[in-house]
Amino acid sequence: MGKLREEIRQMTAIDAHCHPFLPNEVLNYHEFARSFSLTVLGPGSIVEDPRCGSGTVLQEFLLCQLSRLLDCRDLPDEVMERRNGLVAMGNQYTRLLFADAGLAGLVVDSGYPQPTIDLDDFRRRVPVPAWEVYRIEPLLQELLQEQVDFYSFESRYQEGIERALGAPGCVGLKSIIAYRTGLNVGVPCREEAERAYTAWQKDPSASLKTLRDYCLLKAFVACRETGKVMQVHTGAGDSEIHLATARPELLYEVLTTDPYRRTRTVLVHGGYPWTREAAFMVSVLENVYLDLSLISPFATFGVAKALEDVLAIAPVSKVMHGSDAFRLPEMNWVGALYTRQALAAVLGRLKGEGAISLKFALTAAEAILSGNAKTVYRLGSWGCENHE
Repeated sequence: MGKLREEIRQMTAIDAHCHPFLPNEVLNYHEFARSFSLTVLGPGSIVEDPRCGSGTVLQEFLLCQLSRLLDCRDLPDEVMERRNGLVAMGNQYTRLLFADAGLAGLVVDSGYPQPTIDLDDFRRRVPVPAWEVYRIEPLLQELLQEQVDFYSFESRYQEGIERALGAPGCVGLKSIIAYRTGLNVGVPCREEAERAYTAWQKDPSASLKTLRDYCLLKAFVACRETGKVMQVHTGAGDSEIHLATARPELLYEVLTTDPYRRTRTVLVHGGYPWTREAAFMVSVLENVYLDLSLISPFATFGVAKALEDVLAIAPVSKVMHGSDAFRLPEMNWVGALYTRQALAAVLGRLKGEGAISLKFALTAAEAILSGNAKTVYRLGSWGCENHE
């Protein structure tokens, strides 16, 4: 168990799903701890001090791990003083975090936060290559606001996704249709999409589901034709998600229908809390994969349970580490720490029971931490010259 844990600790990791974060900022502990929440707060919301009864295991884990990394006591004020001192020195703090986590690359959804963070600037601020996944919903929203005719809407949407896929460092597209009209995606024809668009122009309260489904399918086709990946948000997200229609199984029809089933597709967030559904889907659908983002780090000690459920049926070649990190680089860091911890626990237990060999455990850990992301996203050396 000790040898396996140490070997996993030495492996590099690629964060296969995250978001660009802002330049490091000086924070007090309350602001810092509050950043590690999926709750979207409205104006005037009151949040209790997380150290006074409303804290989470994730916040406590962060405090303990930061005290280790920064060589200080696990006291909020002391940890934040050390952290903020490094933040004031520029990108040194991010380099320290990424080195400690063994992070060697990021696959970045550029569509969040809004307004978008300039990716070239972001790449200069991170010490590892960052590949882009282009989110389709901001493009759709922009075109809808322009109120053009359907032919212009469709052609400009197609041009937009093709231009994005052709950009240097772009490895795929991403959709958050689960937040909009749900994953119960149909397969509408062009005429049905045009009728829906026309009806919406006449009555803005009319449903855009058919149009959004149609546009998602065009993105699937564009990814297949360019050999790139289609990411689809599944399962949990922030507090604005429509959870009932975010189950991964609702996407099953699309993922078993030509030509969409031939697109390499990643079920982002592993469908959590429907992780077993997602794991079954990747086990039976040839071109479907999942990542552990959001599960790691937000499920904390439950990351191991989720990983156990996934590996019970899914091939190890179809599972990738991810964090869903946003705003702060500590999210990328702590996500990698939790995934390593979960891999050591789950694979170590299986090895101890004689279910797997040490060789298989090491191969699986390396694949999940970085190897599968390299293969699925076809990551090359691009971007190595773009960061400090």
